[in-house]
Amino acid sequence: MERSWWWKAAFFLVITLVSGVYLVPTLVPDARQPVFFKKHFTKKIQLGLDLQGGLHLVYVVAVGKAVSDKADRVATDLEDKLHKDKKLKEFKVDRDGDKDIVISFKHPDDVAKLDKQFFMEYRTQLDEVTKDPQKGLVRYTIARDYIDNIKDGAIRQAIETIRGRVDKFGVAEPSIVRKGDDIVIELPGLKEADFERIKNIIGRTAQLEFKIVDDADPANNYMKSVAALVPKDSGIVVRSPSWTEKDSTREHMNIVLEAKSRDALEKFFQGLPADKQPPSGNEIGYEEIQPRDRAA
Repeated sequence: MERSWWWKAAFFLVITLVSGVYLVPTLVPDARQPVFFKKHFTKKIQLGLDLQGGLHLVYVVAVGKAVSDKADRVATDLEDKLHKDKKLKEFKVDRDGDKDIVISFKHPDDVAKLDKQFFMEYRTQLDEVTKDPQKGLVRYTIARDYIDNIKDGAIRQAIETIRGRVDKFGVAEPSIVRKGDDIVIELPGLKEADFERIKNIIGRTAQLEFKIVDDADPANNYMKSVAALVPKDSGIVVRSPSWTEKDSTREHMNIVLEAKSRDALEKFFQGLPADKQPPSGNEIGYEEIQPRDRAA
């Protein structure tokens, strides 16, 4: 009986010592820990919001806006498909609410062109609500299963975006979980002075901008066609200086004609065929470059 008690006491003592060793990184500052100890024991207990405080946020994803935006894109795609595939011109595609798309035809008979073959591409995205051949009206609505997929995708994307922003803060063990259409964020250990800054960063609206880039500069294309007509013995030299955009690092090349006198350039342009003359409203610019003075 006495020996059994001794083994139990020894076992609990060992467990207590091991637990104390693993608690040292959490309870003792790094500066006070021995070097050999820090090499083998580095894991700390991560305290939650209830023990060390922090930031608790709840975000609601605007899933309705995501569904409405998708309906806009589907409506635009329907309009393009009716133009290209069915060669229709006299019709109108309107949006009604967040989910409905209404197509009105000037000629009611055109409703028949919205057959099963045409609708096959949209069978997983749209449900047909009404089709009125007499009034020339067709109403579609975004399918329920498709709405669920849009919402799920929007929330998952929002979580990934938030996670990417949170990781930059270096917060230990952040919690980002989904609850219905909400996203709950818990960031333990943050100072109160950083709350507003972090909330602004996490809640910042992401924006994606599309800008039209004019790769085919009309003036430069005109100069390319003209440069091919420069006679070899005219004294005019064709140069192609290049430059790089600072933001996109994209390279561009311009066409420049150089001659010793302005008269030579003017004579060349005046002698071009009528179809090679500068477009109306555009003038040829001349830049005179003075030679540098030579050192004595």
